[in-house]
Amino acid sequence: MVYEFISSCPNGRIGDEETRKSVRKNAMKAYRRNERLSRIQMFQGTQPYSNRIHLDRHQNGDAGPDRKEEENQERAVTDTGCREMLWELTSMKSLGSAIDPFCSTVLPRHHQAPQLFSHFVYVTAQKLQPVGYDLVTVFAREALADPLLLSATLFHAGLHTDAISGSLWSPNTLYYRGEALRSLNQRLQCPRTAICDSTLAAVGYLAATSDVTGEQTGDETHLKALQTMVKMRGGLSQLGWNGALATFLSIGDVLNAAMTGSQPNLGHPDITTHNVLLVDTPPRLLEPPATVQDPTTFCQEIRILLFDIKPLFALRSKVQKRAPQLPSSITSFMQLCAAIEYRLVSTHIPDQPESDPEVLIHDACRIVLLSLMSFNFRAFQHPSAVYIRLEQQLRRVIAALEKRSQPIEDQSLKKMLLWILWVGIITSPNLEWFLVRIRTLTVDLGFVEWDRLKSCLEEFVWTEKMNGKAVSGLWERVRDSIVVSSKQVEAFL
Repeated sequence: MVYEFISSCPNGRIGDEETRKSVRKNAMKAYRRNERLSRIQMFQGTQPYSNRIHLDRHQNGDAGPDRKEEENQERAVTDTGCREMLWELTSMKSLGSAIDPFCSTVLPRHHQAPQLFSHFVYVTAQKLQPVGYDLVTVFAREALADPLLLSATLFHAGLHTDAISGSLWSPNTLYYRGEALRSLNQRLQCPRTAICDSTLAAVGYLAATSDVTGEQTGDETHLKALQTMVKMRGGLSQLGWNGALATFLSIGDVLNAAMTGSQPNLGHPDITTHNVLLVDTPPRLLEPPATVQDPTTFCQEIRILLFDIKPLFALRSKVQKRAPQLPSSITSFMQLCAAIEYRLVSTHIPDQPESDPEVLIHDACRIVLLSLMSFNFRAFQHPSAVYIRLEQQLRRVIAALEKRSQPIEDQSLKKMLLWILWVGIITSPNLEWFLVRIRTLTVDLGFVEWDRLKSCLEEFVWTEKMNGKAVSGLWERVRDSIVVSSKQVEAFL
């Protein structure tokens, strides 16, 4: 503590104006310090012991000379949103420790940072994680430890909240985008940190903008930069966070490729270095993707991937039943999902006239398999930009199929097309477009009962989540329209 001696007149009055200012300044500083400490004590009495360590530092330490720092600490402690956010974060466990066990990190209170970070932890990150919850804390801890990654995380969360509200690019989202770009430009000036794990994660969030907005402008630069940075690190297998970072980047890459109908920018997802589920992995996933050179090879590859997806549902149940659910198991399962999606987006129709119904139907199958993966293994809901883009691709393929003058004769292809339409309608708000075609195929195949139709759908991929109340309601609409059409034909005859 620094002592300052005050000169005074014989009658006890302070003589000069500067001295009086100094006295008033120190008196106000003492008053504010005591007021702050009393509020901390009141708040401390309402919190569990694990949340008091950080607060005790304020109580026991002397007030420093930097008043601005004191005011920032005071606002952070007394802000209700920050307090609630800190307590929620300290209660989240992963790898035997909390995200912020000593409350040493406080989110900024401006531009809705606590609310956006909470949205990231409990909503945005959940949508990329098909099993368990613990893996979210890996990304949250890393974000709280790095200002660049924190800004990029808040930017991505802001994009997501904007998409939900239907109004993209809010002031808060633009602010954190600017902060992330500013911090990234500074980071790239230092060779030691230019391609570190947190820098790659931040660029990954910036490159995933279109995954949320559906707008492709501006992503290309970040995607190419991310590709270069991963190569400089030696590939996805050399990235840190025990495989979680590589998995996160792979998911963003395949989602972007699925939406644009292009090839992935990064390499094949690494499913061998950190994967603890190799025993349960379909052997074909460990092989390099097939080189599609003719229609027959293309259709075979799609059918292989179609039936490789089925074991994933049993494997997810197996991982979920394990106690505790280790982050390594969660990461490994996500790697397998990303590996299948990588092969789906890497497989395209060979060069030939788009008139072969078998090729067109298998290409439609490839598209709905991408939708199915996000629907079953992620919490994507409509209107998700991924679903919208994939539906546009699906409708173009089916339109090309319908332009053919000759009808489809193969019964197995008709069944596959019916399944494709049912998967498409689950993730689409355009029900009527699908219902008209579903009704026509249902009548053509002679399915007048749901049990028979369900058996047909289960020949491909059909899960409990897909068999919900909404699907039952859709079947009732199809059945009623069939009955009405039959009565109209009978009345005409």
